Amino acid sequence: MQAHSMLDALLWASRADPPRAGYWLVRVRVGPGKYGPLVPAAIVVEHTTAEPGEPTNPMDRSPFYAAYLAGEPVSVWTILQRAHTAPERLVRLEQEITAAEYKFRLADMAHAKEYRPGDPAGKPRDAVDWLNAPPPF
Repeated sequence: MQAHSMLDALLWASRADPPRAGYWLVRVRVGPGKYGPLVPAAIVVEHTTAEPGEPTNPMDRSPFYAAYLAGEPVSVWTILQRAHTAPERLVRLEQEITAAEYKFRLADMAHAKEYRPGDPAGKPRDAVDWLNAPPPF
């Protein structure tokens, strides 16, 4: 029985995509077959040298992969194209973008939340009502 579970673990690991740093535009799944607007997502390599909020407390930690969806931290497995956490699979990758476009999209999303309440870009986890959404230009 032990060998069977080890084999399952090895097969699972061989089918999962390894994390890769980059920036993407993704759509968040909001229901069966329904997706929200394009939102920026990133997988970056971070290295923590001090405790967050306490710069005088040093931390020795190896670099690690961190993932962000619409500027909020999420599990790396949420953004991977082929991960085996099906219930947590929330996004569909649409296209790869640059770091500059990622920052621009985050700023545009923050602006939409604050000043354009009808714009779907301000509500990344809501389904888009294309009939009532303002034109994208």
